[in-house]
Amino acid sequence: MKDERLIEVEDFDLLKLFEDISEEARIEKRPGASPPINRVLYWWTRKPLVVARALALLSTIPASPDPKKMKEIISDVRRLIGLSSGTRVYRTHPNIESYRRLLDFDPDSIVIMDPFAGQGNLMFEVASFGLKTVAMDYNPVAYVLMKSILEYPKKYGSKLAGDVKKYGEELIRKTKEEVGRFYERSTCKTLNYIWCWCIKCPYCGQRFPLANHMWLNIYKKIGYKLKITEDKNFEVEISKLSEDEGNSYTQKGGNAICINCKNTISYKHIIKDIAERRDKELMAVVVKNTRGKDFELPSEEDRGNFEEAVRYLKENWERFLEEGLIPTEDLKESELFRLTNYGLRKWHEVFTERQHLVMITLLKNIRQITREIKNQEYAKAIATYLALMLCKHVANNSIGCVWNPKRASEHALTFRSPRIVYNFAEVNPFEDVRGSLKNILEGIVSGIKFAAQRRVENIPKIKLGSVLNPNNFSKVDLVITDPPYLDDVAYGELSEFFYVWLYRALKDYYPELPQPTPIDEDLVLSKGRFEGNESLAKAFYINGMKKAFKNIYNALKDYGLLVVIFAHSSPEAWNMLLEILREAKFRITSSYVVHTESLANVLARGKTSFMSSIVVACRKITEENEAYYESIIPQVES
Repeated sequence: MKDERLIEVEDFDLLKLFEDISEEARIEKRPGASPPINRVLYWWTRKPLVVARALALLSTIPASPDPKKMKEIISDVRRLIGLSSGTRVYRTHPNIESYRRLLDFDPDSIVIMDPFAGQGNLMFEVASFGLKTVAMDYNPVAYVLMKSILEYPKKYGSKLAGDVKKYGEELIRKTKEEVGRFYERSTCKTLNYIWCWCIKCPYCGQRFPLANHMWLNIYKKIGYKLKITEDKNFEVEISKLSEDEGNSYTQKGGNAICINCKNTISYKHIIKDIAERRDKELMAVVVKNTRGKDFELPSEEDRGNFEEAVRYLKENWERFLEEGLIPTEDLKESELFRLTNYGLRKWHEVFTERQHLVMITLLKNIRQITREIKNQEYAKAIATYLALMLCKHVANNSIGCVWNPKRASEHALTFRSPRIVYNFAEVNPFEDVRGSLKNILEGIVSGIKFAAQRRVENIPKIKLGSVLNPNNFSKVDLVITDPPYLDDVAYGELSEFFYVWLYRALKDYYPELPQPTPIDEDLVLSKGRFEGNESLAKAFYINGMKKAFKNIYNALKDYGLLVVIFAHSSPEAWNMLLEILREAKFRITSSYVVHTESLANVLARGKTSFMSSIVVACRKITEENEAYYESIIPQVES
């Protein structure tokens, strides 16, 4: 790939193309509009497939010195991306024959790599053009996720989706037979249980729930009212509420207000009370009726079911421990303080007893079901999807799932890191409701079908490995990558939310999986890992990134191309990237801005988020006298 590629040309038509790509990327990032492969499991950073496809084309198709010819090529690229198809780009299939006619090399002669692959979206689109690809990540959850998206659907085809559905339904059936009775109601079906953490007022001894609003359904103006009882407890009444009643609260901004004496109670007391007493109250039950759903006060049957689940878990605890079904790993306080502040120390503590019992039973049944599949390689694939099904249910049924009165329960990573929420929702796993096992299985099956539909001649090579180890690289022609953004995501600590379950379900099939989740070479600026020392954390990140890009430099052939996507709100982070590229002996040939985030996601990500990414194309400096041209500086300043 010695000659100039399209992405290296600064061209007005390319600027317009990137604007259109950005518009499509924003739509693709909207809730409900994302590609089916994004529904297999939550991952923190996923580039839109339209961006991945555009970069695959622009980084491989040669540019032309003839302006008229360039216009024709860019027009062809627009069609290949699918921007004029009248449907979402990710739903269209790239025309491989048309693509290959634009190339100046044998497609089978080059290898393309993403060493920070994450879920693998960038290489998903590259592979769709029939190119040889390598996708690598240090994180074991990302590695398993890539296997499920990039490898198995291509290897086993459409048959896989049907079998995953069959075994997934068997998993739900077996689990319901064992623990479904803890959710049964004689009058009607339950969909959700809405809980609140409760504290006692240090001034008057009043017990009350922590809630930042009183709404159950904001559109129907239904919510709950609190009534103080003589024994300094409270009762709940569900009724129509006025705006003021619905927006009233017992805690906000880190402080609580006693419903009796009206004194303000500090955050310090709140976390101490929850840590010591672990007092939670079932406030309401969402039930299914002929009109859809309604809200009722919990019955004696509801409370009895839960208490029976608590007893069953306690009675069988030692057996579950011996069978390795309980995640006893410690929570890493450095990045999980939103849990550890409340006295939670082990991963099994992020569930109610009934939720935990469901996870244990799912894990046990995954082992049993896959053990009966005779073909070990196929059993490995099926076990992978069933394990991801368990992990996705972990995200949808824990104490971090907030009740959204505008919709329903939200998953526990809505704000990107696991945390306690004061008014949380428990899902009935066995009903057709958001976050239930049935809906999760449907999402995973649709992801498999979507991935299997893409015609791929070369199945991507998936690697579990660190960018800091040069032995994980071989010679490649093109690197397209989306490296970690400073302090944006502490993948090692946060992904344990899934990995403590994933490892237990898959360790017999994947001997390469480490335990625990490795963080020694996880490139992120985490002050917590260095006991609050930001200078040490920053030095670790910068030195690691420099070493990583030096390894990328050595892996690239002399005329290879590096394309980096980087997004961050901090100018300091951009300066770091420039210094890292300079020290690794790369020169920047061009840069383009692409908007890859929806506004909702930016708000959720907070301090490190940025609505725009910059795509930087680089070439190797192969001679000492070759100058470094900082063409990215004007873009960054702009």
